[in-house]
Amino acid sequence: MLQDTYALPPEWHEQAACANHPDPELWWYKSFKHDDERKLQILRMIEAVSICNDCPVRELCLKQGLEDENLHGGSIWGGLMNYERRVMLGKPSKDSFKDEWNLVRQVRAKVARVS
Repeated sequence: MLQDTYALPPEWHEQAACANHPDPELWWYKSFKHDDERKLQILRMIEAVSICNDCPVRELCLKQGLEDENLHGGSIWGGLMNYERRVMLGKPSKDSFKDEWNLVRQVRAKVARVS
């Protein structure tokens, strides 16, 4: 009965570059008002996106990230942030457009410099 309640993750999860990462919270983010917290969050997001860029199952992860239940809150799936995935689906969030777009721009610019 318990097995019906909790679905096991897809098999590809075990092959993901993030599977055994010591900080699984790296792929979750939120907006911060204080500049120092925001800078730290951007650095963490850069690390997460960089790990995703080399992941062998990135496309499968992105596919799961495009499911409705994964489009809420700040998360990174397949190397894309929530706002980027919503834009792919044609449903960007109007509430957080400016803040999230600025965050996406900053992270993408820094990831491009690192790559």
